[in-house]
Amino acid sequence: MVKDIETRPAFQHAGVYVIHDKTTGKYAGKILFAWPKSTGDGILYAALWDFTPEKSRDVQNGRATGGGYNKESAALDGMMFGTGNQEFKLDCDGTGMNSVEKQFDDHGYKLQWVI
Repeated sequence: MVKDIETRPAFQHAGVYVIHDKTTGKYAGKILFAWPKSTGDGILYAALWDFTPEKSRDVQNGRATGGGYNKESAALDGMMFGTGNQEFKLDCDGTGMNSVEKQFDDHGYKLQWVI
């Protein structure tokens, strides 16, 4: 029996969003999260790859520690994404992934949770 990839140990503390341009449907980037093994470990890491024209695999890294707020959105806060009139700076310091998804949506991109 083949296991789903989500059940493999390497993915128990990682997650990925893919980003698509809503107009063209083209793959525009990805977000990778690596969570700590336990809440006591404290550091969440995030990487945002931007594959939009002119950026060509630009990658930004962030991290968040502590508690009482959404670490995923805190780690992404201040990162730039997109090109031309779709370019924007994420303003989401601990506000949650719904805020991140809305900001991408407002600029013509769709986030899709993969793992």
